[in-house]
Amino acid sequence: MPNCPPNVRIVDISYLEYCQKVSEKLSITFQPENPYKLCDIKPALGFTHAEELQGYDFWGFGDLDLDYGDLRQYFTPQRLANKDVFSTHSTRISGHLCLLRNTDELRSAFNRVKDWQKKFMQSAHLAFDEKDFSKIFLRHKNSPRLVQALSKKWDAWLTKAEFNEAYTTPNGRIAWMDGSGNFPTEWVWEYGKLACNRPLFHEIPYFHFLKWKYS
Repeated sequence: MPNCPPNVRIVDISYLEYCQKVSEKLSITFQPENPYKLCDIKPALGFTHAEELQGYDFWGFGDLDLDYGDLRQYFTPQRLANKDVFSTHSTRISGHLCLLRNTDELRSAFNRVKDWQKKFMQSAHLAFDEKDFSKIFLRHKNSPRLVQALSKKWDAWLTKAEFNEAYTTPNGRIAWMDGSGNFPTEWVWEYGKLACNRPLFHEIPYFHFLKWKYS
């Protein structure tokens, strides 16, 4: 593929062929008419593509409507060494970009969700990646504060995960970093760096066009 970075490899496969691959790897019947259903199986991509992931420390899933900044500056070696799961939202798994350590446990973590097979085989999009999958790590999100505090220290699944709001989706449901709805109006990508004008030249790991693409 022309103009691809040296660390990018594109594999051509038809939609029907890919659905068949998912069906075989997960031992289910995966035949959704709407390709948007593919979003639901993001947490299972590590399991589905385990062979292709050999030799890599991490795997992840994301969206197509993203502009990436300096991910290496955001996912520093220190952060990568301390946690195994990285969400750029503070209260749920971020479906637009989530990074997971390449272990058997995390590649198969999706199967801890009750009735995951039925949910994958349903034709309707269920936001499995941000709802059901999040609950594996945030089981006590709505519990009393004491339980939440204890879970951050003792819950084995939560302690391995980082939920950090990176403010990558302006004009969305999450307020800006100052708590207001006054989002930045200017964004600049230059030499691999991505920054906005509120606060001045504040750098972010990536920009999610969820709302801007409809304006």
